[in-house]
Formats: sequence, structure tokens, C-alpha cells
Amino acid sequence: MNITVDTAGAMKKLRDMKLLDKAMAYQLTAWGKDTVRAIVTSGILGTRSGQLKRNVGMLVRGGENPELTLGTGVGGTKSVVYARIHEEGGTIVPKNAKALTIPLAGVKGTAANYGNLFILKTVTGHALLCQKNPKRGFRALFLLVKSVKIPARHWVSRPINAAKPELDRMLLPEALWDLAQRMGG
Repeated sequence: MNITVDTAGAMKKLRDMKLLDKAMAYQLTAWGKDTVRAIVTSGILGTRSGQLKRNVGMLVRGGENPELTLGTGVGGTKSVVYARIHEEGGTIVPKNAKALTIPLAGVKGTAANYGNLFILKTVTGHALLCQKNPKRGFRALFLLVKSVKIPARHWVSRPINAAKPELDRMLLPEALWDLAQRMGG
């Protein structure tokens, strides 16, 4: 008597199960790309220099238990030092000076880029860093302040929280299983 067992179906399921981590990484990648696009186009970020927008990236680490990281300084982007304070808010104070220099409209760069500078106190008590100009007298370049309070903008968390229900749907066991089966052919 010869007994034959057909294991083709079981073997396919086993192959599909091995593709679950790959399916999860695929879903994380798709969601991450959409979310980075949402962060950059949300309108929450200003466009003064565009540095923050240009450096929002993502990185998916595959393998067992894939993980997704979003932000600056990931996925080949540069880390932007002020990204956190724009997300969470806070107070900025000078580290190595008596005051912060806030550029006035049309001023590019930092105070160190300019010569012939002097401080002018306004009648309202504000301090301005000005540049002497032989033809026009002077030009106000920077407002001098002891500190600046930056409001929380939630530029990362707001778009992520809005997109999170879609990620939850994409990572449901049934959705991952269906994708793994399609990947397995």
C-alpha cells in the first residue's frame, strides 16, 4: 500500500508566512512615503529657507519585526538642529552672547556676515543691530532680544497622527496575510 500526501498547499502557506515580515516592510515603506509627502506639503512648515522641508526623510529597517523611522537625519537626509523645537515648542536663549539676533525683512545670513555694526536703542526700548552706511546713514539689520518663545507647531506629529489610522488598517493581520499571499504568487 502506497500513501501519498499532498503538501503543496501547506508548503505555500509556509512560504507565505515567511513573507509576512517582507509584507510589513512593504506596507511601512508605502505609508512612510505618503506620510513624508504629507509632512512636507502640510503647510505647517514655513518656507524661509526650506531646509526643514528638504530634510524630512524615512528609513525602513527590514527583517524580523521591521521598523519605520521618520524625521530629519534619516534616510540620507541631513539632521536639522531646530526640528525638535519647531515640533515641541520652547524658549531659545543665547548660548555665547548677551542677545539673540533676529534678522529683519530682507536680511540674509548672520550678524557675523556684516561689518560696521552698532547697536541702536529705539524709543520703545528695543535694541537693533545696525550697519553704518556712508550714503544713507545706517540700515537696521537685526532685532536683539534676550529670548524667543517658539510655539509648538507639531509639524511631524500632526500629519503622522492624521495618517495613523491608515497605517493601522494596512498592518491588520488580514491585510498583511493577503499581501504576503500576493507576494508569494
